[in-house]
Amino acid sequence: MQKHEELQKHKDEVTVAPPKFQSCQLVRIKKESELENPDGPNPSEFAMGKSGVIEMEGMVYVRNPDQESTEEGTMEQAYFVRIEGIGPVLTGEDWLEDAEPPPR
Repeated sequence: MQKHEELQKHKDEVTVAPPKFQSCQLVRIKKESELENPDGPNPSEFAMGKSGVIEMEGMVYVRNPDQESTEEGTMEQAYFVRIEGIGPVLTGEDWLEDAEPPPR
């Protein structure tokens, strides 16, 4: 119970921006060349440039590979995007943009 109380005490110290995208929203995963500073988590290369629907959003722990083992990573906004023919792909918020609905 002590750990829970400690977390509650520090809850107000952590501020998290609301997610830019919501579940069931149609998005496009950008290509690496479209970004100035690609941030993690990076999507798989075969998913870049494709459109899909956000299944779930949340925070993931991303560790900088350049940091030593004692250094801490950061919490980043991330999404699972379902792409037809591929399945769910984990990607960071910087990699996404609104997508146009397919023509009827």
